[in-house]
Amino acid sequence: MAQDPLPKLHDKRVDLYLDVMMIRKRDYLVCKGGRVNYTTSYPLENKTVDEVLKKLQAEMTKYKERGLKVVSVHVDNAFNTEKFQSGLEGAILVPYAAN
Repeated sequence: MAQDPLPKLHDKRVDLYLDVMMIRKRDYLVCKGGRVNYTTSYPLENKTVDEVLKKLQAEMTKYKERGLKVVSVHVDNAFNTEKFQSGLEGAILVPYAAN
């Protein structure tokens, strides 16, 4: 399996920034790794906590397989739930309020 190139980092901690966006009436989860400037997107069946958490865990696994540790996850306030926090594998949840 080919791996995406990532820069060499001495500090292996990464912050993830998440947002849900709509393109042509379809929802996508956009994930950006702060220090590595790596962005991916996942199509969503719906915008439930379970669906977003499933995609986020897949993204966190990618970073873990590359020797990096996701230390915080920045999300919209809609995902500021105990269930979402419990699925973050030790990362800190950083919610942002709506404007």
